[in-house]
Amino acid sequence: RPNLHKYFYHTSLNFPHEEDMSNEKMLTLANDYLEQNGFTQHQFIIFRHRDADHPHLHILVNRIGFDGKVLSDSKDYARSEKVIRELEIKYNLAKVQSSSQAKERAMTKNELEMMKRTDEISTKMKLQAIIKNTLSQHLTTTNFIESLQNRGVNILFNQAKTGFISGISYGYEGMIFKGATLGNTYKWSNIKSIIGYEQE
Repeated sequence: RPNLHKYFYHTSLNFPHEEDMSNEKMLTLANDYLEQNGFTQHQFIIFRHRDADHPHLHILVNRIGFDGKVLSDSKDYARSEKVIRELEIKYNLAKVQSSSQAKERAMTKNELEMMKRTDEISTKMKLQAIIKNTLSQHLTTTNFIESLQNRGVNILFNQAKTGFISGISYGYEGMIFKGATLGNTYKWSNIKSIIGYEQE
């Protein structure tokens, strides 16, 4: 498959500090993860890593199977997260909230590396802090908009044909973030209940 640019799949499975399981259990879980993600006819490497203060392992898989077919990586994050939630139950592990239910989007690996390099938090994290602080003041809709504008944040409302507001985005430091990309706290469905928004 010479035209395939991304021919491998890489992920890491991370566990809380207190779940320092044996190599054997970790290997069984990793094999289960591979099988449930469809990697049943593929070359792979599983290795435990001890470069962090929590137990974790890495999995590197050849997406090209022994039969020459390529396993699609479309929506692989959602598929992987579903499998992980199931494995938490099966192996009686600490249960983690799914990303779709998280009130706030976590810092990404790139954001963490940037913060280490520049000693500054990302634009996304600054924006989350500004909005959260503004929401804590329990303002009216107008005051909420004005307060954010005074702090350099522009609000963009998505309006449906019916006239109802269906979503919200935030412009800050030359970037635009949809509410959902910041976390459930920042989505319009949550914001409108806090600011006492009324359609009329």
